[in-house]
Amino acid sequence: MFCLFRNTHLKNPFANWVLGLSWFSAIYWSYFTFIEKGFWEKFSSGQTMFVDLLLGLPLVIAMAIVLYAATFWTFKVMAIFLFPSLTYYQEPQIPEEDTEKTEEMESSLGKEYWQETTSDKEEKK
Repeated sequence: MFCLFRNTHLKNPFANWVLGLSWFSAIYWSYFTFIEKGFWEKFSSGQTMFVDLLLGLPLVIAMAIVLYAATFWTFKVMAIFLFPSLTYYQEPQIPEEDTEKTEEMESSLGKEYWQETTSDKEEKK
């Protein structure tokens, strides 16, 4: 399931709308906490307590990031399950084996190192 979610991408212009809504939620959260709740006013006038700066400010910023991700992932999951025509699946790119390292390991360990023996099979059971 995670592989499906990770390798599925949203098609344009739907992807742009989802990104816009995600940014809007994060920016609105920041506006709400800094402007409407008066945090910026208290901070600029020196009325904030040390605890507000130490715990409150990082929490507010982290919450904006969480809201951005939650909004984006919610729309992506809804698109995958409800509107699969708005998505496309991209096969994961698997890197080719590094032949130099493989040859080096074979020369130092021997080719029989890579072969599974009967004792290895018994240990797995």
